[in-house]
Amino acid sequence: MKRKKKIHDIEKIEIDYKNGLTYKELAKKYKISFNQVTYLVKKNKWQRESNLSVTHLGNQNAVGNSGGPGAEEGNKRALTTGEYETIFFDVLSEEEKSIYKKLEIDNKRTCIEQEYKMLCIREYRILKRIKQIQDKEKDMNIERIVKRQYSSNSSNETETVTEAINVITPLQKLEDSLTRIEDAKRKCLDSLHRMETDDRKLELDLIRLEMEAAKEDSSNTEDLKDDSFIKALNDTTKGAWDDYTEDN
Repeated sequence: MKRKKKIHDIEKIEIDYKNGLTYKELAKKYKISFNQVTYLVKKNKWQRESNLSVTHLGNQNAVGNSGGPGAEEGNKRALTTGEYETIFFDVLSEEEKSIYKKLEIDNKRTCIEQEYKMLCIREYRILKRIKQIQDKEKDMNIERIVKRQYSSNSSNETETVTEAINVITPLQKLEDSLTRIEDAKRKCLDSLHRMETDDRKLELDLIRLEMEAAKEDSSNTEDLKDDSFIKALNDTTKGAWDDYTEDN
């Protein structure tokens, strides 16, 4: 039986790939097939660093653009909740810097699952607060009580001011938050489903590329007679495809 030809210099191929060499250039340089290059990239999940945020020397796109008037001094509109606050590493506290440095995304699936669990907890808290308001069975809800003390020539007097709001107002805010959380949960589940689908597609692509690379490695008639390896790959492909179609 023919043994598969080993691809040497995989580390060098990876470096050249990340440095921007095309599949065709890599195949020519290392004397391997285009499909073998594609197989290595997909199997090892190599990724090139994005240069979309890099401003090239001589770039004139922003010339004459003042960037707009900007926000007035002291503008705090975006800091109401901190949700849209721009974060600069230099202004983080030491505790925040420590947390930032420890954050690593090794597994996207785990991150999404953790996010989904946190959303479920937030959803529970909001539902609990909604129930607490509804159980009061009041049309008005006291927001705050303010006492003001003032004096005159004759006596000292204290005025108490009670501010109340309609119960419907906080309920609407909570229900709006609940809707956003439910939407975020759906997006998490959609992301997990897409990841599972992509994993199946990648498995099929790898098997197909392995088959094509094996066929290209067959260099003589004697090798072509022994097609047990190709047959095994075909059987594997069929099983993976059956699993993929059942899920979709």
